[in-house]
Amino acid sequence: MILERLHFFLKSKNLSFNRFEKTIDVSHGSLSSAFKHNKNVGSNVLEKILLKYPELSAEWLLRGKGEMLLANRNLEETILQIWDDKYGQEFKSMKHQLAIFFNDKMDRERKVDDKSKKSDAS
Repeated sequence: MILERLHFFLKSKNLSFNRFEKTIDVSHGSLSSAFKHNKNVGSNVLEKILLKYPELSAEWLLRGKGEMLLANRNLEETILQIWDDKYGQEFKSMKHQLAIFFNDKMDRERKVDDKSKKSDAS
C-alpha cells in the first residue's frame, strides 16, 4: 500500500507525519488520518510529495517496484534537501544570506577586474 511505503520513507528521513504534511503543504492530519484509517491519498497529494522529494522513486511509491530512492540524484542535491527538510525557514535564511554574500563578492571582483583592465589600457 502507498501509505505504508510512504511511512517507511518518512522513517528513513526521520520525519513525522505532521512535519511531512507541512513540507508538502497539505492540511494537518490528512496523511496521518489516512494512514490510521487505511484510506487512499489523492493524486494531488502524491504529486506534491514527488515534487518536494524528487529523490523518491514514483515507481517504488506507487507500485512498490525498484528502489525507494533514485540513484541518479547527486549528493549535493540530497544534502541540500535534507537540510531544507530539517531546518526549514532557518536554512532558507542561510541560503539567502549566502546568495547576498556571493553576489557582493562577485561585484567586488568585477570592480577589481575593471580597474585592472583600465590600468592595463593606460
